Amino acid sequence: MWWTVFRVELRNARRERATWAILAIFAALVAYATVGGWSFTRAEHISLTQQLQADERRRADLREGVAAAAAGSEIRHADDPRQPLAVGNKLAPRVAVLPPGPLAVVAVGQRDVLPQSISLTLETRFADATHDDGSSPSRRANGPFDLAFVLVFLLPLMVIALSYDLLAGERERGTLALVLSQPVSLASFVLGKALARAALVVGAVLALGLLPPVVLGGGLSAAGGPLRLALYAGVLVAYTLFWFALAVAVDAWGSSPSANALALVGLWLGLVIVVPGLVSVAVDTLHPSPSRVELVNVARNAARDAQARASDLEGDHGKAPAASDLGRRTLEVQEELARQLGPVLGRFDEQRDRRQGLVDRLRFASPAIVLAEGLADVAGASVARHRAFSEQVDGFHADLRRFFFARIEKGALLERADYDAMPSFSFREPPEGALVARILGSSVGLLLPGLVALFAARAGLRRQVTRGFR
Repeated sequence: MWWTVFRVELRNARRERATWAILAIFAALVAYATVGGWSFTRAEHISLTQQLQADERRRADLREGVAAAAAGSEIRHADDPRQPLAVGNKLAPRVAVLPPGPLAVVAVGQRDVLPQSISLTLETRFADATHDDGSSPSRRANGPFDLAFVLVFLLPLMVIALSYDLLAGERERGTLALVLSQPVSLASFVLGKALARAALVVGAVLALGLLPPVVLGGGLSAAGGPLRLALYAGVLVAYTLFWFALAVAVDAWGSSPSANALALVGLWLGLVIVVPGLVSVAVDTLHPSPSRVELVNVARNAARDAQARASDLEGDHGKAPAASDLGRRTLEVQEELARQLGPVLGRFDEQRDRRQGLVDRLRFASPAIVLAEGLADVAGASVARHRAFSEQVDGFHADLRRFFFARIEKGALLERADYDAMPSFSFREPPEGALVARILGSSVGLLLPGLVALFAARAGLRRQVTRGFR
């Protein structure tokens, strides 16, 4: 019998102007947010591409400079493309970039607060550690107006608008008793109506939510795109069904459409606004952000000492030492700088990891945090992906320093072939298994509370039956 109710309710919902008006408003918001996310992603892609092109042009110019020097052209020592110290420190800083993911248009995530490109020289790397770590749940939820913002904040409101009066409206209009006089149970009646509304909304959400990454991001053709697209669809459906289950539970226990709407808006306010704010306060209280002031002060003092030692390398009466001696001594200065900054950077990373670990544990306190984290993961805009990028940059930086320092220690000059052998950076995506496990965990974290809400709805419907609806 619930199937008959399902078909009738679906037909009625399609005939209601209010249904189409709500879906039209939601579609307009999705379109507007998609334009914003696509514009950000496009500008980011252009910027990163330009940086890589500039990096390649610098190396090409330096190759030509080596050939010109070999042909007898006079070149200043500070601009000599054959000197590994000058090239590694000033002439050819290398750029490491974190490319946008195939679903980048879905969520800006942490890409607006965490550096997506890092310029590397032979000097100790610490500047990017002073950026905001982006691990505050409230800051993530209240970020740019992108598709993730619409889905996290406004999708529940659409579900509420289409489901707050599944049962109370029938009772208020006086049709519930008439319907239940037929051979249909109250549970089957509510189930058929809820499934019809849920099918309508889930279909609209999937159509509107999947279109942007497929059309604008190449979600079906890019490497790893189909898997991310499937995970994205799964967590989106789980979030939608959670709010439908919550609406059914409130409707089963409610007394009137207006009371149901008020209760559901209150739950939305608490779960989407208040709880993420409280989680953010908890994270900041238990694991405060690493002290960037301490890092900057230590780095400034260490750099001042290194600069003083570098000045001493010029020797007495302004006589500069041989290039090989200068390179070796500069290498010693950089190693000392790294030793001084190492403990501070280590504490900084540990504190940042503790903050992120606490966010991961507390995300299940709110479905909004769960979805926001899940969307950031599938969009490649999460803190975890940037952390992997930072670790790979550390490895690349170490390779780059070894490349130049080996030649500095030998007193060797760079040749054209050395520029071809110079290390280059290419980001390697973290294993897909970790992403799958995290998104599946997020989906389960949304579905389980939804099941609890359905059990509560069942109890509420039984209460309705005992009050006379048979």
